[in-house]
Amino acid sequence: MRDVNGKPYLECMCGNIISGRIDSSRDFFTEYGSFWSNNTTQLLAETSDAERRTQTRNRCNGEGYESVALIPLKAGDEIVGLLQFNDKRTNMFSKDLIEYFEDLGISLAIAFKRIESENALRQSQEKYQSLVENIVIGVSLLDPDMKILAMNRQMKQWFNDADLSEKPVCYSVFNNPPKDAPCECCPVARTLKDGLVHESVTEMQTNTGMKHFRLLSSPVKDVAGNVVSVIEMVEDISEHAKAEKEKSQLMELLQQSQKMEAIGTLAGGIAHDFNNILSSVIGYTELALDDMEKGSMTAENLNEVLIAGNRAKELVGQILDFSRQSETAKQPIQIKLIAKEVLKMLKASFPSTIEIRQQLDSGAFVFADPTQIHQVIMNLCTNAGHAMRNYGGRMEVTLADMSIDAETFGKFSTLAPGPYVRLTLSDTGHGISESIINRIFDPFFTTKPKGEGTGMGLSVVHGIVKSHGGDITVRSAPGKGTTFDVFFPVLTKQVTATDVEHNEPLKGGTEHILLIDDEPSIVKMEKRILENLGYRITSTNSSVEALAIFSSDPERFDLVISDLTMPQMTGDVLATHLKHIRPDIPVILCTGLSSPVTDTAIKDIGISALLTKPVLKRQMAHAVREALGWKISADAVD
Repeated sequence: MRDVNGKPYLECMCGNIISGRIDSSRDFFTEYGSFWSNNTTQLLAETSDAERRTQTRNRCNGEGYESVALIPLKAGDEIVGLLQFNDKRTNMFSKDLIEYFEDLGISLAIAFKRIESENALRQSQEKYQSLVENIVIGVSLLDPDMKILAMNRQMKQWFNDADLSEKPVCYSVFNNPPKDAPCECCPVARTLKDGLVHESVTEMQTNTGMKHFRLLSSPVKDVAGNVVSVIEMVEDISEHAKAEKEKSQLMELLQQSQKMEAIGTLAGGIAHDFNNILSSVIGYTELALDDMEKGSMTAENLNEVLIAGNRAKELVGQILDFSRQSETAKQPIQIKLIAKEVLKMLKASFPSTIEIRQQLDSGAFVFADPTQIHQVIMNLCTNAGHAMRNYGGRMEVTLADMSIDAETFGKFSTLAPGPYVRLTLSDTGHGISESIINRIFDPFFTTKPKGEGTGMGLSVVHGIVKSHGGDITVRSAPGKGTTFDVFFPVLTKQVTATDVEHNEPLKGGTEHILLIDDEPSIVKMEKRILENLGYRITSTNSSVEALAIFSSDPERFDLVISDLTMPQMTGDVLATHLKHIRPDIPVILCTGLSSPVTDTAIKDIGISALLTKPVLKRQMAHAVREALGWKISADAVD
């Protein structure tokens, strides 16, 4: 039977003693709580159940036992067991012997409780040990001198299974290579100092590779509050750190994308006006050169103005192309000419402590975007200058022809066999360490201080080189400078006069051209250029007025040249109206933006050419002749 609390309930004298149900006024019960009798037969005959505090089963008497003693095992107020003595003879116990048994019961009870506590402690320790040993968090116990007293299985997997009998210090075991002083980020050192819980995040080399850890130190104190040891818990957060890094990179990429979108919007907004200004600068410079004596100082100065204007034109186009991530126009070019231009500019901007040497032997043509090739050379040279800015040095730029064949293909496995131009740029700067050299072409990776680099320069260079079918390699060592080798495939087809711009005399004519632009200075400049080529010009600053002029006598004009971005009526809309009136009229559109109308729209309207401002005199002359030549061919077919 069990009581209301679920404990065993014995309806017998044993149950009385274990439960403490006694009446100490009766001779067979003691003050301690024991029961004893030297003649159970006589006891049963002379007492009732009520007097014995229970309805006894008389099992002991039934078995023939006359002398019976039941001694409770008491630890304090708690009865933890029962000590029973039986004998079939009578008068085997005395009061003194019962008191002796009671003293023995106390000792046994205390021993039993101690064993019970020790078993419980051992089970608790085993449970704790199993828990600590099998969790994926590293745990170590350190003394006040930061010596390792114990560490769990996970710590032993991450770090060397040190001989703890020698009590090595943690900063020697947990660092590779070992350190001789605590780490700067060590939370244990701070816990030993102030007795508080501390946390830090760090990156450490382990037996299984580099890992990101979160470290947590907790003090173990004595009764006086002194720190006697520290528990250090180490959590592997490498995956979390990797995810956070990827998230950060995505955020940077998003910010960069938004920045480039903003640049594109800003550039698109100002490009038209800026290119109109450049149109006047370049156009009037070309007109002035026509009136100058070749070789004069003034002519040379104007040539420099023209070169600077063309560079500004390319920069605007570069910003527009890069912000839109658009495909750029490739053409046959000589890298040698672009390299000379870049180095000439850098000689004026580099400090005198940096010596620039050049040996540009290759005159081979490559099929490339000249602005992007300029960007590649400029970026590599700028990085070289940055590496030598503190102590000076030497930068060497060489350009040579080379061929990759079956024997050398193994060294350049990313390149197809054939002729190449190799651009080599070397510096005597601080160099690049082996640990990061494989990451220098990664987006957003930079070794420059915050605010000085975006980490996009070499990534963009790598992308440009790859998009041209080439490759880029790097050789470097700390303190020994850096060398970049850039390979571009040589244009194997014969470069004709139509592929490359020459200085042959410009072809003009006597045709009648209707010229429209809302900028008076542009109209005036383009009119003079075309008139100098022999053409007859009718000009206006209004597209609405131009439509009226053309409508009054459509056969009067041989060609129409209009700005695309015009008030009241844009150039493409004007061209549509003109084509409706006279389908065979050739139309050239000029724009200060980067291809604001699609190729499909241009084809559908029937535009002869779309020129990007500022339009050079030679570009205008060629475009006019081609447009008029198309008209003549079309007339001949008709």
